[in-house]
Amino acid sequence: MTVTSRHTDLPRGFSDADSTRTAALRRVEHRWFEKCALAGFRAVEVPPVGFADTFTTGHYASGDRIYRFPDRRGRELALVSDSLPALLRFAGTHRLPEQRLSYRCPVFRYERKPRRYFHHLGLMELTRPTIEQANQISALRRLISTVTAFLPSSLAADFTISNPAIWFDLVRMFVRPEQVGDYVDRLRRVPVDERQAMLVADNAPPAAVAVADLLAQRRPHDDTTTVPEPIRSGIDCARQLVEQLRRQRIRADTDLNELHASEFHDGLAFVVRHNGVVLGDGGNYSSFASKFLGFPTSAYAAVTGLERITDLTDSSAEPVRAADLAILSFPDHLSTEHAHHLVANLRGRGIAVWDCELTLPLRRHLRDFADLNIPLSVLIGPEETKSAEYRVRDRSGEVCRVPHDELADWIMDWNRSSQASAARQARGDIRL
Repeated sequence: MTVTSRHTDLPRGFSDADSTRTAALRRVEHRWFEKCALAGFRAVEVPPVGFADTFTTGHYASGDRIYRFPDRRGRELALVSDSLPALLRFAGTHRLPEQRLSYRCPVFRYERKPRRYFHHLGLMELTRPTIEQANQISALRRLISTVTAFLPSSLAADFTISNPAIWFDLVRMFVRPEQVGDYVDRLRRVPVDERQAMLVADNAPPAAVAVADLLAQRRPHDDTTTVPEPIRSGIDCARQLVEQLRRQRIRADTDLNELHASEFHDGLAFVVRHNGVVLGDGGNYSSFASKFLGFPTSAYAAVTGLERITDLTDSSAEPVRAADLAILSFPDHLSTEHAHHLVANLRGRGIAVWDCELTLPLRRHLRDFADLNIPLSVLIGPEETKSAEYRVRDRSGEVCRVPHDELADWIMDWNRSSQASAARQARGDIRL
């Protein structure tokens, strides 16, 4: 079923808001790749489908919310339900010793939320295996600095630094190796003030209970000399990262009770929020990545939501231009040929042009250009092919005469002036 516009039939639901929204998403996406590239992250494409076990092996990110289907050979495939394993699968095919990748990944999840289809903006760093704290801190600092550079200044971003490795080391003190992951996951689902009692009930040693009490009291800056290694080392690692971020004037603090995504993280991790709203997360994924890929590697990654960031930051209500200029030619041969050469020249200069022939009354064409939010138009007829000037009409109806060889520069100057005026008005510099 379709709805009818004034001149043509358009798909149901199509409106200026759709193109405006698309343009806003593209602006945010462009800014993401631009900022990632400054830190050496190369943009890659992530396919929207993969083998189902990619999204179910060794983690709980998507639960049972996966869209599954068989291919012609009976293999079980799925739409991408989480970007991390999808990108690991992609990176694993290259086996380069060092990789820094940025991406936009479509994500599909069957759940009761406004969006079952959205996009992750992410970056991942794969390096040679290392257990050095300095390397881990450096990688996380690079991720967080990149995310900070991407987020607009209008978003007051707060980074919460955690280190799930502390809890893994604590649990290893009394739980068999093959059960450590499941036990940490149980702790993740227990309120912080109840974890100590859980450890006591499960006969954890006093040293483990004491560490849980220290963390529950949120005293990470207390003297930790009595805390067993490597737990003390993990606490110090989180402290050092926070101190370095604060020196960069990045708002950061620690919460060592945080076990968000503990099935992935085995070292430093972070969650970034704005006024309590989660914008993204990231951290050290080395253990998970090594098991997933089948060879040792150090992996660090971060992700944020394209739609969420756009919702919070892009408030533009200005409809998107279909073009900078409309060129309307008479249907005779000389006029159309002249228009074709002019269109090619302007597009070659980076000016967007909507070209068409005069098939309706002029006022109808001008009304169409207004609906398409095209601010300028030029009519090419027999007179214009012989004249040395074009008559450029703006949306108010005012006509300006511009020499043929100056049209491109004139349009670019007009665009710059228009954009500057709009920016001043948005800042309140223009009083109406």
